[in-house]
Amino acid sequence: MNIRLLNSHILPILIGVILGLELYTPSIAQAADFKLGKDLVKQNCFGSCHTNKFYSGPKSSMQSLTELRQQVKMCTQALGWNDAQIDAATAYINREFYQFK
Repeated sequence: MNIRLLNSHILPILIGVILGLELYTPSIAQAADFKLGKDLVKQNCFGSCHTNKFYSGPKSSMQSLTELRQQVKMCTQALGWNDAQIDAATAYINREFYQFK
């Protein structure tokens, strides 16, 4: 089989599959359990570490959903949260305070 012919047919398909996966992969905000996130944040963050002003104050340094997740992960290391819990809390905080896409 001619490699050039193979590449000319497979490469567009592979690119389409890769782009399609990225387009259809749910973001943290879409896939996470919002109720779990709300419960986790209210039980572990509000009052003990943060207030609503912490998340929505004028000096908030968050610029993206990725940065927000990194911050949640860092803040919850001592709590031993798993990825699902981190994603859920990130989704809740994002929906309530940031609205990153």
